[in-house]
Amino acid sequence: MKYLIIGAGIAGSTAAETIREQDKEGEITLISGEAELVYNRIVLPNYLKGRIEREKLFIKTIESLADKNIIVKAGVWVKSVDAANHAVILDNGESLSFDKLLIATGGRPKKWNVLGADKQGVFHFQTLEDSDAILEYAQNAQSAAVVGGGFISLELIDAFIFRKLETHLFLRRNYYWPDLMDEEQSMRLVHKIEAMGVFVHPNQTVAEVLGSDKATGIKTEQGLTVNADLVAYGIGLDHYIEFLAGSNVATNQAVVVNKYLETSVPGIYAAGDVAEYDGQLVGNWDNAKAQGKVAGLNMAGIITEFNEVTYYSMSVGGLLVAMLGNTDVKAADRIEVRQDDKKYVKILIRDNKVVGAVFVGGVEMVTPLKKLIYESNSPTRSLV
Repeated sequence: MKYLIIGAGIAGSTAAETIREQDKEGEITLISGEAELVYNRIVLPNYLKGRIEREKLFIKTIESLADKNIIVKAGVWVKSVDAANHAVILDNGESLSFDKLLIATGGRPKKWNVLGADKQGVFHFQTLEDSDAILEYAQNAQSAAVVGGGFISLELIDAFIFRKLETHLFLRRNYYWPDLMDEEQSMRLVHKIEAMGVFVHPNQTVAEVLGSDKATGIKTEQGLTVNADLVAYGIGLDHYIEFLAGSNVATNQAVVVNKYLETSVPGIYAAGDVAEYDGQLVGNWDNAKAQGKVAGLNMAGIITEFNEVTYYSMSVGGLLVAMLGNTDVKAADRIEVRQDDKKYVKILIRDNKVVGAVFVGGVEMVTPLKKLIYESNSPTRSLV
């Protein structure tokens, strides 16, 4: 059996190791666009703070995978997939055949279409390479501007404040994460950010990054101008799916999969950030690792459903911000709120079952709510 995996991040590498545990003889090949292999993306914010050494980021290498008889092709990428003939064409012209294929390509930061976004000192934050570039530039920076409202922006803010940079946050809407949080929940987070020393600018659309060759500030369409010699943005991800054109693998926002993480083409699977299950995209490390394991089991013939409850969290100035389960607010039948002076937890309910939750504070509610979501076949219980 020939197993081919596109993407050597945590989803792809976990799938490869899982397959090897089940199939001792099959040929397993990992394709990695990055020359450096699996590093822990979760701790990149701590790397930005200087709390962890670079070499300690790496958790899997070409050598450690080779010890498990897993072939790695690094520094090459996929040009196209010929599903009918069970072949993949690489950008170096090489053709690789497969019996089972996994797409674990993740995503890349959306292009920021703003005048001056190509200046020196403007960064996105997704990879180790991004982290290295920000670290080097931050050594000579005094102030920073962060654009966007999501986990990436929170991680950047946390790192810049730690490095004692004057930090400004620009939001296009009147509060943080409006598609996920209501105003009261969001403002608890905003007040914590402001208490950390961040200048928050709501209802501001960036029109231009100022400066000649290097960034010197931000100008908005509303007329606000702020000095900043480092600009970082987090405005979402585009998914690596272009190479699937003409393959008959169904895509929507990303690669559409069923509960076994199999695509519309039998024998082809997807896992991690690039997998879209039940209309949901979950871009985090734990989810990618769990999906990699399930995909690997199914590829090796061990039929397994993906039923993990996804969870992602971080601490902002000591305040928990977290997402649990399916946080698609629009898909919820109703929303219940549990709040006091220390927490604001939004609980999403569909078909009379808890399906997800959004936390600002309230860490003590994570475990019981996770259990409720696992017990999704039972009627919703009282949470009082």
